[in-house]
Amino acid sequence: LSSYYKNIYFLVPLENQIYKYTKISTGWSEPKDTIDNSKADISKAVSFDIDGYIYVLSQDGSCLKLSKGNPLPDFSLKNIPLPAEKIENPKTIVTSVELDSLYILDEGQKRIVEFDKEGDYLRQYIIPENIGQIKDIAVNIKTQKIYVLADAFIYQFGL
Repeated sequence: LSSYYKNIYFLVPLENQIYKYTKISTGWSEPKDTIDNSKADISKAVSFDIDGYIYVLSQDGSCLKLSKGNPLPDFSLKNIPLPAEKIENPKTIVTSVELDSLYILDEGQKRIVEFDKEGDYLRQYIIPENIGQIKDIAVNIKTQKIYVLADAFIYQFGL
């Protein structure tokens, strides 16, 4: 689930689609396809977010950047640092119009990896080992914090 302006988007990997619902006077519109299925495979997607472009994070740690439902061919995540040099167990991708970066939760390496919106690595945030099962993250640019939901607790870290 993600929102962008007056729209709500739902990721349905089994249907290789992200559905868009628009707010109308009587509630919500019928779903509208946003992905060109013949050009983009999101069947193994685990997360997505929107800032005007749609960023789709896949099970293998790769990320698609879509414009008008079509993948941008020159986009990829670059220079992923040690210890794994790849996103080992991707869980969540976070971005927005307000954010200048993409934040990817790599549950396998207990880290959040930050990329610019062209896919270039910027930095990583290592999550302490004593934090339990990580479920989700949120980023607030105004407070300069990353929030991590783990087990039943919320942890915060500075950007």
